[in-house]
Amino acid sequence: MPLNHTFSLTMCNTKLIIKLALLIIVLALIALAVLSSVIMPIISDIADIINSIDVTPDELINHPIITVRTEFLDRIMDYLKASDWREVIGIIVAVYFCIRFFITVPQLPLAKVIYNKMSTGYDIGLFNAFVSTGFQNLLLSLILAIVTSAINIGLIIGFFSLMKLCFQGGAAFIAVPFIIIAFIAAYSAKSAILSQWMPEICASQTKNIFIGLKVAVKSAFSRFRKNFLCFFTLNIIWVGIFAATAIPTLGAIPLICIPGFIVMRSTLALTLNFSYHHKKYFIDNGTTVYTPEKRF
Repeated sequence: MPLNHTFSLTMCNTKLIIKLALLIIVLALIALAVLSSVIMPIISDIADIINSIDVTPDELINHPIITVRTEFLDRIMDYLKASDWREVIGIIVAVYFCIRFFITVPQLPLAKVIYNKMSTGYDIGLFNAFVSTGFQNLLLSLILAIVTSAINIGLIIGFFSLMKLCFQGGAAFIAVPFIIIAFIAAYSAKSAILSQWMPEICASQTKNIFIGLKVAVKSAFSRFRKNFLCFFTLNIIWVGIFAATAIPTLGAIPLICIPGFIVMRSTLALTLNFSYHHKKYFIDNGTTVYTPEKRF
């Protein structure tokens, strides 16, 4: 039921998705302006590597894993070995952290807007929510950026380490799907544990982010299985959409879908939170009220 209501509420919030997309673009431009002097040389080098790749569509379709490894990953590794790889990796980590911070900044205001629409049917507006959260939002974004960046970088290192072992062992075609599923499962577990933090802040009278974290983690662990299954299902769906559309559209559709994915994740976290507290909520634009069943 939370997933059904998540899809319904997301479809009712298309204007919010557009507003979030515009906000992300603005924040991305700010981040790019701040980091341009650091990342432009690396981007230029990677662009040269990409431009030097000579791959036919048939090779990419018939042998995607081998082609990506030999034409892209191997060249990136050669580039890192030829340069000061510690400095390059340090810059990449710093850039990733900054991007993560700017992506996290809109998420508490977004959760607040969706929370109010679900609880009262009233849209307080993304900009108003952005202003009203103020310092609280910046502090939360900083903490979340640090925590999630550390976890995600660990997951990425583990993912590529396993992929490397599979390529060396000649079992890539058999093992890669299982590695991808394991990666999605680990990412979903992280989401399940942290998912109730923002909903608890929105529902709390004190609005203290640390009190919200305490309540959220306790709630997340006591109901981890349901949290995990919901987020795992959602992530599998989105990975499938991204994988099916990335190559045919040259990454255009995955980029366009990112704001929708963020809205859907926030909505899922809130539907789970309302259900855990057995609180009624609107499942559409202020018309239909749903009363969570106690057995959930």
